[in-house]
Amino acid sequence: MNIALKALVASILLLSVFVSQATQKEPFSTNVDKHGNITLPNDFRNEMVHLGSWFVPEGGASGFHDVYT
Repeated sequence: MNIALKALVASILLLSVFVSQATQKEPFSTNVDKHGNITLPNDFRNEMVHLGSWFVPEGGASGFHDVYT
């Protein structure tokens, strides 16, 4: 009985989330059109920035490491 009650509560919660999403008036995102095509924001950065480098002398991750964002 306990499992059935938990399943019922979970089903009700999932249904309420689905209904609230389906009745939402606002668009999902300004970068997604009604066909699901995604565009980048106007201020999206296309360049990478080098954050730093380091060297690990030995072990499984030995070698030079560079981090970019």
